Amino acid sequence: MRCLVIVIEPYCSIGYKRPKSELWFINQTHLKTIVGQEGEAIEIVCSSDTEQYITALTLESNGTVKAIGDNQTVSYSFIPDRTDHLTKYQCVDSNHSSIMIEVELSIKYSPVVTCHLTNTTIKCDCDGIPENYSVYRLDQISRNGELVRSVNLNTEIFTFRTDPFPYQKNGRYTCFVSNGIPDTTGKVLQTWSTNVTYEGPPVFSPENRNVKHGEVGISISMSFYIYSYPAVDEVNIEKIGQKQNKFEKLTNYNTLKSTLLYTEFNNTIGIEGYEILIESEVLEKMTFMPI
Repeated sequence: MRCLVIVIEPYCSIGYKRPKSELWFINQTHLKTIVGQEGEAIEIVCSSDTEQYITALTLESNGTVKAIGDNQTVSYSFIPDRTDHLTKYQCVDSNHSSIMIEVELSIKYSPVVTCHLTNTTIKCDCDGIPENYSVYRLDQISRNGELVRSVNLNTEIFTFRTDPFPYQKNGRYTCFVSNGIPDTTGKVLQTWSTNVTYEGPPVFSPENRNVKHGEVGISISMSFYIYSYPAVDEVNIEKIGQKQNKFEKLTNYNTLKSTLLYTEFNNTIGIEGYEILIESEVLEKMTFMPI
């Protein structure tokens, strides 16, 4: 008897799947950033935990290869400046672009201070990282180098309030700003300065006395202190006693430069002004005002 034996061999098809590779940056924060500081060397290091599946790691930024490593790690060292803030770096397998991780740089740097001056305000603009300023101050210095006032700024705009004596705004103004980060020279406190000179009509200083005592039959000298820029080029006088008359243009007077007070700010000395000296005629009885 003949028998037919049929043997069936099992067959299976096995598909190959590349295991997922893990890449990471050393010193990376949970925000996928690496923190550095302007002027201090920083090293960007990327590593892989499955090097047997990596051809070679590269570091790229803005389409430019910065460094080429092996199948385990790649690193790039440099000294950043403020233009590197928010720059992105990619760690990529040189043969498999799908294996990639990205990180962003956060570079701390000292503020650059710029100011804008108008007739009524000074605006101190600051550009620094972090944007948390421990010092944000405006000082006014007299022409004699004395501190007139120091104001801690809550906003970037300081408004002049010097009426009725607008010349009180005269002086040198300096903005002081710090976020705790030194600049490339090592200075932590950054500054910007400008000179302010009010230009307008003359204003009588509050230092003037409203009463001048004299004696009938004797000439009298009078002086007046004024703030003025530009300088006074004409002086008129009007008598307001019992013998009144119209404005009289004076030709016999002297103008002397004088340093006047910041009467609105603790009488600090330092505003450039003038003293007008007038040599009057012999006084008559009708010249005087009754008291």
